[in-house]
Order: sequence, then structure tokens, then C-alpha cells
Amino acid sequence: MALSVYLYPVTNIFGSLEFFHRKNISRRGPESRLYLACFAAVLLPIGMFIYAWCSFSRVPWIALAIGITLFMWAVFIIYLAVFTYLADW
Repeated sequence: MALSVYLYPVTNIFGSLEFFHRKNISRRGPESRLYLACFAAVLLPIGMFIYAWCSFSRVPWIALAIGITLFMWAVFIIYLAVFTYLADW
């Protein structure tokens, strides 16, 4: 949980930077905001599978924490990307 508290502000700062958007706005339009969501589209199922495969009693608790942290981080990235995309559109 503590790790995800630090991941969200870093993601928000990185996601709100205009580097990718300014670089590709002329060619891609508002879709240039969705690069971070492509990363999250891969991260989301990875986090879900880690969390699901670690539901046995012999698996340490840290594996479950890593899986749910990756999953929630991906959900936050997608949420951030979609709403910044809708604001530009």
C-alpha cells in the first residue's frame, strides 16, 4: 500500500507532462495522450494474473500485495489517460 501511495503522484506528474503530447499533437491529435494507457493495458492483466495465481496459502503475502499494486496502478493510469483525452477532445 505504501508503494502505491508513491506511485500515484509520480504517475500523475509523468502523465500530465506535455512531452509526448506536444511532440505528437500535430500528427496524432488528442490520441497522443494515450501512450501511457498503452503501457497500462499490458500492466493491468499482469497484475490481475499475479494476484489470482497467488491465492494459495503457501504463497507469501508480498506477492498478493505486488499483484494488487500493479493492478491498481494500471487502473489509475487508464483513468488518468482517459480523462485527459476527453478534456482535449
